[in-house]
Amino acid sequence: MEVFVADLQDNHVPASGRFTAHSSTNVEYMSKKGEEQEWVRIAGMGGFVIALHVIGFVTLRDATTITRDASGAITDVTASTGTWIGAGILLAADISLLVFTIWNQWVRQGRRGASIGKACLHLTVVDDRQGRPIGVLLTIVRSLAHVLDAIPFYLGYLWPLVDGRRQTFADKVMGTVVLHLPPRPPRPAAAPPLPYGW
Repeated sequence: MEVFVADLQDNHVPASGRFTAHSSTNVEYMSKKGEEQEWVRIAGMGGFVIALHVIGFVTLRDATTITRDASGAITDVTASTGTWIGAGILLAADISLLVFTIWNQWVRQGRRGASIGKACLHLTVVDDRQGRPIGVLLTIVRSLAHVLDAIPFYLGYLWPLVDGRRQTFADKVMGTVVLHLPPRPPRPAAAPPLPYGW
């Protein structure tokens, strides 16, 4: 498997699609501790949304009474105040999930070059001429441009398998490239502390 890293010193991506690493690379690397913190954030947000959905559904179920006749047909539906509370909790859960998704997919990826998932997989999206993240607005446009990948039977998503620069149709239109960064080398172990009194 080839490793792709931006050659940011020359401010361009070679046509071959093969990149070399330099010490001047300004693309975000995520340390192991940073990866763990990101996964904790994801788990915390996921747990919060799941809890809100469960509370909302239970409140909604307990607050609604359905009356049926002998044949099983519904004759009456009675909703109490809890119905509105349950609906409000579900709405809050959905809004929080939407806000998190927008922040992760567009804002974070536009500013840092990677969503949480991409950062954990050591992937980053950069401009193929400057080697920098493309910004929030162009990230939104790039997301919309993925329609081009889906139109011809999702061929655009498979195109990187045969393309020398590993770009989807949307990447070609937007002038972006997804790079695979090697994991940051581990820091050298610190010297053991001296015994007390030395």
